[in-house]
Amino acid sequence: MSTATMVPPEPAVTDNNSLRILPIVANLLPEEITDARRLSRVRQVVIGGVATLNVVLLAWWGLTTLSTSLTRRELEAAQHSVTQLQRQQTGFNELVQVQSDSKAISSQLASLFTYDLQWSPLVAAVRAAAPEQVLLTSLTGALDSTGDKAKAKGGREGGRLPSTTDQKLVGTLTLAGTAPSKTAVAAFVDALARVPGLADPFPNGMSSTDAEYSFTIQADLTAAAFGGRYTADPSAAPSRTPADPTGN
Repeated sequence: MSTATMVPPEPAVTDNNSLRILPIVANLLPEEITDARRLSRVRQVVIGGVATLNVVLLAWWGLTTLSTSLTRRELEAAQHSVTQLQRQQTGFNELVQVQSDSKAISSQLASLFTYDLQWSPLVAAVRAAAPEQVLLTSLTGALDSTGDKAKAKGGREGGRLPSTTDQKLVGTLTLAGTAPSKTAVAAFVDALARVPGLADPFPNGMSSTDAEYSFTIQADLTAAAFGGRYTADPSAAPSRTPADPTGN
């Protein structure tokens, strides 16, 4: 079915030299052909979009496949390295076991020597603190590992005054000897107060003869007297050799 469009004629312009031709516009294509052309253009656009989407999906799949392949290779390399390290580690099993045993032994020794008091250095320091002509006849020490000695801070045995030290009390030390005078005994008591590991020396008794004085002195033992062997922090342990209490 065709259609024809008639354009109304324009007013004629008279010219002596020319004759104007009236324009005629007509669309003679059937509507079926016009619709078919439109449908073809739409189909081309749809096919182009689908093709573009397929290309994008194919590129994404390729990148994903490549990334997965690289990740698997890295995982295989890491697993191979772990396997090699585990094989190498088996050669050090004996060393690891020795280190573990050594640590366990050190822990047991630290527990065993918690109340390890170095008597020899302490006795040497006590003897060095004795003034001239003061002779020690006996020295008796006792440790109280239960911690009951700490109660002496509040009230001490024998009517003694409360302790003046902030250190933990771990035992007692009893000294007996002779001196030429009470002054020498007092000087010995003052010197004992400066011996590391001793606290609050106190004369318990004194008797005199024509030639000399016999005395008994009791002092508290503190944690500073411990040797500190096999402790977790050796630098925090007290010195094994007490300093010279005379200050020399």
